[in-house]
Amino acid sequence: MGDALPKLWTWALRAALLCPPIILLLAALPRLASGIALEAAFPVPSYMTVDRVLPINATHATAHILAGAAEADGESQIARSRAAYLSGEVGPKIIAITDNGLSHAPCSAAGWTLYAALRTPVDRKRAAGAMAVAFELAPYDYYLAAWRARTVAPLWADLPVDARDAAARQMRQLWSDRSLHREIRSILAVPGGPSLVTYAMKDNPNGLRALNRMVARERLGLPDLN
Repeated sequence: MGDALPKLWTWALRAALLCPPIILLLAALPRLASGIALEAAFPVPSYMTVDRVLPINATHATAHILAGAAEADGESQIARSRAAYLSGEVGPKIIAITDNGLSHAPCSAAGWTLYAALRTPVDRKRAAGAMAVAFELAPYDYYLAAWRARTVAPLWADLPVDARDAAARQMRQLWSDRSLHREIRSILAVPGGPSLVTYAMKDNPNGLRALNRMVARERLGLPDLN
């Protein structure tokens, strides 16, 4: 009995020393799962981040792969939902995935933009509120500029004044950067697009005239002489 007690304490101490690494390992497993999923999905998530047009089969496969990411990894869940959305999936399931992603990554401007896009057909007021949050979080994001403009334009009538001003600032950013001019026609093609452009350029009549000429020239397939 006298020898058993020290041995018991020794084993108890060893077990206690093993607990922290085991806890750390268990905590790291979800991140490991997310990392493996993101690696398997590469490079599609990176292309989505910079708003590149992707084949539907690529985004569909990416959504399937990212389903293996940890549910508590908000950024991965938002990427999963965005991939599903780009492949044509909509509805309560995708909204629920986005909700979950935002609950773990509430500062994701891309997540709030996606939430607005998903909510627009069913709840315009909530979608407009989501866009206001997206603009507040990242007002000058280069890679979100065109996507946010396309998403916010159909909500124009529902936007509060501060969100309209933020959207107009985003539109002026598109116009001020020649590398983003290619996005303007797609914005004009969505409902509310002309209203957004007109509001954004209301204090720049020369710029609006130049923009209209650029769009007309592109529609006719004529080269830029400048």
